[in-house]
Amino acid sequence: MTKHRVAIFGVLDSLSGRLVELLNRLNKYEICLFISVKNIPNLDVQFEHSIRPHNRTEFPIENTIFGIEIFIGYDYLQKLRESQIESCFVLEDDQVLRSQIAETLNRAKVTMLSYIDPSTVLGGKNQLGPGTIIFPNCYLGYKTDTEVGSVIQPGSLIEHHSVVGNFVNINPRLTTGGFVKIEDFAQINISVEIVNRIVIGRHSVIGAGSLVLENCDPQSLYYGRPAVFVRSISQTS
Repeated sequence: MTKHRVAIFGVLDSLSGRLVELLNRLNKYEICLFISVKNIPNLDVQFEHSIRPHNRTEFPIENTIFGIEIFIGYDYLQKLRESQIESCFVLEDDQVLRSQIAETLNRAKVTMLSYIDPSTVLGGKNQLGPGTIIFPNCYLGYKTDTEVGSVIQPGSLIEHHSVVGNFVNINPRLTTGGFVKIEDFAQINISVEIVNRIVIGRHSVIGAGSLVLENCDPQSLYYGRPAVFVRSISQTS
């Protein structure tokens, strides 16, 4: 079987590394290239391992990771053409940068791929936008949709008639009621609960373990049980 040649934007082991493992299980993709738009800082790998539970976290070394080349810079379209790669997964953790990459790929007619883990349960009549990444053991209820380029981490349960907007980051174990709207560029941290009919504003952040009982304003940090406004957040898009 001929595998589909792809590139992955992003070099974090905690995001791209996990996707590599999941893609390898499917045995249908050949990962030919990693791309980091921004320069990669020089890391003391020995120190980085010393502050983690074990020494198996992968870091870029000499512009490679997982034994595959990393292209660094904004001229990635030319590199994709030279490498005969016509589709990519975009896993930059910076949501604004992810949106800029998506716009550039769209203009160049390079496909931004989605990954929906086979363990994901869809309630029916879902519409999932391009570039959606859903990690294992998630549930999207009936008529729950995603827009473009959002990342949903393991164990999240998003109930019926809800919408996840563009370039949203959802960390593990989000639970929502129905009719919830998570607007563009919002970030939901680990183990958040959101009751039904709530709007999470654009560029807002919900702190870990929060219980959201009321709408959250854009560009704001909320935290607590119940979640309360903490401070405003500056943003660039």
